[in-house]
Amino acid sequence: MTIAANDRQAVSYEYTTIRVERDKERLHREVHESFGWILDGRVPAGETVTLELKRDRRIRNRPVVAELQRTAEEALASIGRLERSKTAIASAVAYSVGLAGAAFFAGAVFSLNAGLIPLFLFLGFHGLLFWVAPYFLHTRLRTRKAAELAPLIDRQYGVIRETAERAHGFLK
Repeated sequence: MTIAANDRQAVSYEYTTIRVERDKERLHREVHESFGWILDGRVPAGETVTLELKRDRRIRNRPVVAELQRTAEEALASIGRLERSKTAIASAVAYSVGLAGAAFFAGAVFSLNAGLIPLFLFLGFHGLLFWVAPYFLHTRLRTRKAAELAPLIDRQYGVIRETAERAHGFLK
C-alpha cells in the first residue's frame, strides 16, 4: 500500500549530541535507544565518539521519559567517575613513591661527589627500590580499589536498567 504525499504525517524531531569514550559508545547508544533516541550520525575523534541522536517529539509522557533519561545519564556519569577513580589514588601513590626514589638518587649522586661511599650505597639502593616499587604498588592498589568499587558500579548499572525499562514502557 502506498501513501500519497499529502497523506503522510509530518514528524517533528528533537536532536541532541553527546560525546562519549570510544569503549562506552555501545552502552550509551543502547541506553539512549531505550529513551526513544535514534542514531542519526556518528563522528569519531581520537578516543571519543560524538553521537548525533534524534527522537520524535510526539512521544507519550515526554516529561516522565525526560526525567527517567536524566536519571540514567546521571548513573552513566557516575559509572565514568567510579571507573576513573579506580586508578586515581593508585597513580598518585605510585608517582609519589617514584618521586621519593628520584630524591634518593639525587642524594646518592651528591654523596658520591662528596666521597661518602657508604651513604651513596644506602641512598642508591633505596632509590632503586623506590623506582621499582611503584609498579607493584599501583597494581595492588588498583586491584583493591576495583574490588571495592565493583558493587557501586553494579548498582549504577541496575539504575540504568530499571530506568530504561520504565522509559521503554512509556514509549510503546
